[in-house]
Amino acid sequence: MEELKISFETFGSRVEFGWGTLNTLTGHVKSFGSKNPLIVTDEGFVATGIPEKVVNLLRKEGLGAVTFKGVSPNPTDKDVQKGVAAYKKESCDLIIGLGGGSPMDAAKGVRVLATHKEPLKQYLGLEGAKNIVQSMPPLIAIPTTSGTGSEVSRGAVITDTERNVKCVLRAGMPNLAIVDPELTLGLPPYLTAATGMDALSHNIEAFLSPKYHPVAEAIAYEGMRLVAENLLSAVADGRNRLARIHLAMASVMGALAFQKGLGMTHSLAHQLSTEFGAQHGAANALLLPHTMQFNRQAAEEKLKRIALAMGERSPSADAAIQAVARLSQKAGLPTKLSEAKVLESSIPKMARNAMDDWCHPSNPRPCTEADMALVLKKAF
Repeated sequence: MEELKISFETFGSRVEFGWGTLNTLTGHVKSFGSKNPLIVTDEGFVATGIPEKVVNLLRKEGLGAVTFKGVSPNPTDKDVQKGVAAYKKESCDLIIGLGGGSPMDAAKGVRVLATHKEPLKQYLGLEGAKNIVQSMPPLIAIPTTSGTGSEVSRGAVITDTERNVKCVLRAGMPNLAIVDPELTLGLPPYLTAATGMDALSHNIEAFLSPKYHPVAEAIAYEGMRLVAENLLSAVADGRNRLARIHLAMASVMGALAFQKGLGMTHSLAHQLSTEFGAQHGAANALLLPHTMQFNRQAAEEKLKRIALAMGERSPSADAAIQAVARLSQKAGLPTKLSEAKVLESSIPKMARNAMDDWCHPSNPRPCTEADMALVLKKAF
């Protein structure tokens, strides 16, 4: 696997990628002049032993290591407040976001509040980004799933608990992403499937976005192909190293590509997570075939190209939609909202809140509240 290591900088992201690259961490921490990093992670992930491994790596080189494990599955502003309290109490000087998208997103919030006044809500949303004016401590992102791409995205998704609404925090890229596919070996089949479909949804929605960005589209196309060819292998055999490598890269590519924009799928999926705690990738997977069908009249030609990326012989919109639905089903994910314990009575509220989400404005077909509700009903 040594030949599949790569260091690169693209779209403002600096990435160390490849099997065993976690071992480069201490050198990078020292290069930032840090002596006492804060590791932001979650309680469940601590049981894997990976946070302890990171702590040992740092302490072996004479560095401090403070662990904050209070991140929720869908990170909140309160999680961020607790994290920054730990950062300041322990006099930390660098932040490491370790885990899935939730710890990495929370770490971005901690980074902002490390040098900016609370509350976090004044920095949320597109307008809030204008209030992030102070320099911030270095942030190293280390993903242990292959889906969110938070390690190379400029934004984070944080729930504003006062309004119970998911908001975007645009705080800039991490200073460095260390993407070591070896850290994903312990991911169980369901989470492998859900996070892999999350990566696919990022690549597909970025590809479908009508904004002009051929470079992002090229990245998204290859990202789709990597998921289509490797997801089921990783679900069937979680120790398949090559599949894990390709999915980790597809995750990075999806987030690099979605600088071009996302779409309706994410605006709706955010509501499923907020209202019912649905796993984000599984929510995207369930909705994606329906939103692709909705977008068909505005993106027929691009859907044909998606079919080819998914390995279909027939370059048709139908083939693309069916390929995505089939992959999700074979990976063992729910295919109906009713299977995900979503209440049909909540559809009007979710459709209304989806219209306030920041993702759908770059959807290829403009969305109304009625459109959002109709897609949810079809997915039910």
